[in-house]
Amino acid sequence: MTVQQSPFYRHTRDAVRTIRTIGGAGVTTRTFAKVTTTDAVGADATVALTGGRLSGFTGASAFRQGSLSSNAGPGLNARTLGGTAPTKASFRVSKAIDMQAILSYLGATTVEQGRNGSQTPVSLAARRNQMNDRLSLTLRVIDPLNATLESNKTIDPWFYQVTDRRRKIRGLPLNLNWMFGKPSKDSETPRDSPDLPDG
Repeated sequence: MTVQQSPFYRHTRDAVRTIRTIGGAGVTTRTFAKVTTTDAVGADATVALTGGRLSGFTGASAFRQGSLSSNAGPGLNARTLGGTAPTKASFRVSKAIDMQAILSYLGATTVEQGRNGSQTPVSLAARRNQMNDRLSLTLRVIDPLNATLESNKTIDPWFYQVTDRRRKIRGLPLNLNWMFGKPSKDSETPRDSPDLPDG
């Protein structure tokens, strides 16, 4: 087991943010503006487990961020507390079967001109190896909980808008892989569990 903790400070100049305005006909326009500066201070922590049937990692990040939006107007300054918590776990059921799960949590944050809601995407996978690992069959379950909802609120002196968008990424892909040739002993690496997209 490995435990790692890393404090950080991040300073960004000319950061680009989404800005919404409303016209006389009630039509909302979304544009982009450069925020003069953003400063974030926080810490990352990760716990990794390797060497057994169960392996993977879980992490957490917490930060405090502030932005000074003098180029776009002083009313767009924002301060927020935020956090993320990614987790990836792999389990070797047998010599031929591996399973994997990925869970990512992104906390809600206050942003310039509003607030973004939290997100919790999940993905699962299982792989079966045959014929001395030359043939592998991988089944992925992408977003089984239909949790890829992106929600944000625009809070402005002239209007209040709530936007919900659900990304259509749910799927059940099945992959068949065949390895030609035989790897040399020098190039052989421990078999990894089925790969999943992190997003």
